Amino acid sequence: MKRIFLSAMFWIIGTWACAQSFPVSDSIAHEGLAVMEGIRENTMFHFWKDDRNFWVLLSLGIAIASLVFGIITYTAQKKTEGNTKKLSKDAQRSLLNDLVRHLYRNLIITLAVRTKLDELSWDAYPSEEHLIKLKIPLENIHLDVFYGRDAEYRAMHDLYLKMRNYNEEVDVALAHLSDPSIDRDTKMRDMGTLEFKASFLTERIVKTVHKIWGKTPEVDNDILSALKSAHNTSAGGNIPVDGYSDKFRKLTEDRVANTAFADIFGKDRVAELTAGINEDVAIERMLNARGEEKIHMIRFNR
Repeated sequence: MKRIFLSAMFWIIGTWACAQSFPVSDSIAHEGLAVMEGIRENTMFHFWKDDRNFWVLLSLGIAIASLVFGIITYTAQKKTEGNTKKLSKDAQRSLLNDLVRHLYRNLIITLAVRTKLDELSWDAYPSEEHLIKLKIPLENIHLDVFYGRDAEYRAMHDLYLKMRNYNEEVDVALAHLSDPSIDRDTKMRDMGTLEFKASFLTERIVKTVHKIWGKTPEVDNDILSALKSAHNTSAGGNIPVDGYSDKFRKLTEDRVANTAFADIFGKDRVAELTAGINEDVAIERMLNARGEEKIHMIRFNR
């Protein structure tokens, strides 16, 4: 539409230029005589000799070309819009459920990194990729799905902002952990923030889903299924290191009971969830199939 408006403006300018080049005479008779005189003489010669006529044709040409270009572009845009299908609300809910899985895995990685930092007296930091992977893919939030639904849009937008803030906190934690000049208390605070936010954002996701899609058995079962899919039931191709993977301060049931994950899993199954979390943390402390640490720690050169 903007291009068509501009094209129309060019057309108006061109028309105005024509009017300026051929001002209206005081009498129709005088204008007729002028036209006849023009026909009698060498018309082409005088036409091109007058500089005003050149600019008139140039203005008209630009106006016509702009108008045609605007129409073609507008038609192409409308065709593209027609071929682009907006994400459905159910698809958006599935993406939010997957973020619950993502945040559970973030909790596991955060806890595993924290235990390794404790064991190395915080004189090391995790290789960057481990924290970068914690970031939430913000493209999973499709605000356009909720245009015209003000309450739902505000709820999703609020969730989007909280996730964006979490990603920034991941960046800050990585910068602090990799800097030997930053004190331990600051680094411990950063890790505590990431641990807390995994549960906090999960809680916000669940509340948002309930607000938009309702708190129904189907909705809650889908969230629970996403959480269960994030739990490693076995070590798979990972290699234990002489019991090293089990030598860490494990989470207690009281601590797990206060998380959003316990609300999803069921308060009556906190013991089962706690055991599952500790098992997943132990797996992340193992070696991979290539004999390398799953979470590689880089020591500072002092």
